[in-house]
Amino acid sequence: MGTLESVNGTTCDAWQYQQGLLSLTSLDPSIKCLTHGQTIGLALTAEAAFISLVCVLTIFILIGRNILRYRKELPEGNWKLLQTPADIYMFTLFIFDTMQATGGTLNVRWAGKGQVTIGSYCLAQGIIKQTSELGTSLITTVCPSLIVAVSGLGTY
Repeated sequence: MGTLESVNGTTCDAWQYQQGLLSLTSLDPSIKCLTHGQTIGLALTAEAAFISLVCVLTIFILIGRNILRYRKELPEGNWKLLQTPADIYMFTLFIFDTMQATGGTLNVRWAGKGQVTIGSYCLAQGIIKQTSELGTSLITTVCPSLIVAVSGLGTY
């Protein structure tokens, strides 16, 4: 059968489109056909996530380079990677941002297929995105107050 692209603006074929319509009324949707606009939006989202991932990985590469440099220049025991609570805060934010960017980059598959389907890929992406968003929000909420308490900035 031909595609319904000219009629409904999706990239699904007739059977996939029908399954998507049936999924809207069920409690267990299995497929969601995307319009060209939605596909472009997902592609742009994936591109932004990829740029974010490259930036954070560049920071990790620079941190790794500095670790190697400090281990050569300073005697053992005089240098630590995480020296202050703010270091721990920033490091965990970078970890969770890496996870968020990875989850966003996975949208490339949905943009390429023009549809979202249930499966292990969708489950893995959901786990990555939920974990990273929750982690970022918890760290952002809790850590600044801990940094102030530990560093004594809140005392007079």
